[in-house]
Amino acid sequence: DLNEINLKFIKRLQTYNVTVGYSGHEITPEVAIAAVTLGAKIIEKHITMDRNMDGPDHKASMLPSEFAYMVKAIRNVEISLGSEIKEISQGEMLNKEAVSKSIVAKVEIKKNEKITFDKLTLKSPGKGLPPHKLSTVLGKTAIRSIKIDDFITPDCFEEMCKDQFSFVDFAKFGLVGRFNDHPEIVKLGPKLIEYHLCYNDLFDGHLLNKCDCEVVFHAPEIVGDRLVDPASPDLPQRQYAIKVVKDVIRTLDQKRNLFVGNPKVIVHPGAASFDGYKDPDIYKKSFYESFEILLDYALEHNVMLLAENMAPLPWYFGGRWYTNYFVLPEQMIEFANDFNTKVCLDISHAKLSCNLFNYDFTKFVSLVKDYVEHIHISDAKGINGEGMQIDEGEIDFKSFFKLYSDYKGGWIPEIWRGHLNSYEGFKIALKRLSRHHVIAVEDEQIHNHSISYDDSSEPVGLGIDNSEEESFE
Repeated sequence: DLNEINLKFIKRLQTYNVTVGYSGHEITPEVAIAAVTLGAKIIEKHITMDRNMDGPDHKASMLPSEFAYMVKAIRNVEISLGSEIKEISQGEMLNKEAVSKSIVAKVEIKKNEKITFDKLTLKSPGKGLPPHKLSTVLGKTAIRSIKIDDFITPDCFEEMCKDQFSFVDFAKFGLVGRFNDHPEIVKLGPKLIEYHLCYNDLFDGHLLNKCDCEVVFHAPEIVGDRLVDPASPDLPQRQYAIKVVKDVIRTLDQKRNLFVGNPKVIVHPGAASFDGYKDPDIYKKSFYESFEILLDYALEHNVMLLAENMAPLPWYFGGRWYTNYFVLPEQMIEFANDFNTKVCLDISHAKLSCNLFNYDFTKFVSLVKDYVEHIHISDAKGINGEGMQIDEGEIDFKSFFKLYSDYKGGWIPEIWRGHLNSYEGFKIALKRLSRHHVIAVEDEQIHNHSISYDDSSEPVGLGIDNSEEESFE
């Protein structure tokens, strides 16, 4: 009987510092799942192929399908238990923005007018300065015209300058934004701009102004309620993804006279499933078929096409999905060699994959280094904390900069919602990355000058053990 099981006794057994499990004859999974939540590390069950077979235990044994369901349910519960530390998820961030209030213009505020209380109000979503910043706004002079319902951000009353985005000369620094952010981004002097596109951006009349920097288009991940998944085993979904990416390539080619350098398009392979991990070879085959078509199209339009490594547990349509391909360095390298192409490295995605699959991060980024043409830089934590602010996750950026000291390609800080409040998140990221880069360069200079020679011309080290491999962890 259920009232005789006393699962709470598991806690008492744990006081003896032993591994505690649970064995029971229930043919439904509830008790075993509850035992796991209380700390059971082993679940023992009887299994039968037929409950009508002769013998004492068959009636109280699970069928193989029932046992499989129980195991899957336990694994899902283990994931949901998480840790005692609550991290804000991407879904929660989006919800927070949607329901939060911002300071907005109640009336039109003309250039050089004082910003006063009667000209402001509060509205959702939280894309501008929050209400508690109201005192920092009042009395300021508008440096540009502010329309009714425009979000109040620091650039309404503070001149944005390139110095705020200055960075130690690591490769080609860029910023990310939307088409309508173009005028403000150009003022900040990046060497490249990466535009994250919505599908409608390609058709709704937004025009880019001419700029003296390189441009990267990031193809949409989602269009409406459809996932753009060129690695999907489903042919119609794959064909739709090919159409979307082709539209992006064609649009970029049409606008190439507005910027300098060789234009690039970044595409997510997708390879997503909602109900657990699947056979990666199936998704690899599908992506190869799609990419071959897209690569030919890109070459026809003189556009470089880059596949980006994926997060292993992405957040789509308000829930967690599973990425079945292009999450490990061996997959990226094989792909790059097979197509004689380069890739986009997202180091936040890489760290998440390493955490989930118990893979060394140093090894990951070292292996793919020669194949990288573009980098997305942000921090990461756990198995789903992507796009985090620098130094708020687990990545050792000083060591990363040491390893990529000779990298010459493009890169952007890809901080989640970093563009809000006049790129406040990006500015914080760049300051922190600058500090890490300076330290990495100084350490490298010290290392290069750390060997002197005695009279016998034998090298004498200065306390540096070069035999140990440097680790990011």
